[in-house]
Amino acid sequence: MTAYRLKGCGLSFIVVWTASFTMACHGQAEAPANAKDTAVPTAAHAGTTSQQTNAERGQTAVVKVLDGGVLGTKLGPDENVAEAKDVFAPNEPIYMTLRSASATQGAPTTVQILDSNGEEVKSLFGPMGNENAVTFPLRNLPRGRYAAKGYLGDRKLCEISFEIR
Repeated sequence: MTAYRLKGCGLSFIVVWTASFTMACHGQAEAPANAKDTAVPTAAHAGTTSQQTNAERGQTAVVKVLDGGVLGTKLGPDENVAEAKDVFAPNEPIYMTLRSASATQGAPTTVQILDSNGEEVKSLFGPMGNENAVTFPLRNLPRGRYAAKGYLGDRKLCEISFEIR
């Protein structure tokens, strides 16, 4: 089994691949005979999952979001962003979820919204939740391009560009 640490789009991931997947991708082996055709959740962004079957992919993958943020309009049952999105309609609800594996419940978090000129439009403050996540509503933003920066204390977790059209 091999573990990789990937960084990108303001998110950090740890990906664990089984040897059967590595060989299957290179055409050197088939999926294990005992592999069941069951769904394996994999996370693309914080708070989102997609379902893939072992038969489709021939592997088992575990993806865990460590630090980062995500914007979207829909919240899941855990009250965090369920689907990532970066283009919004006017008056559409916008939420930003911050996650950090190293955060403790109650740790201070900040979301800073900057306009296309880099000027601060608003700052939001709140404590980290008990699931190492906190969600902020981003309200009353006019049409335009923005950057949302998420912080845990003084440490920047993410910076996400988005637009309201």
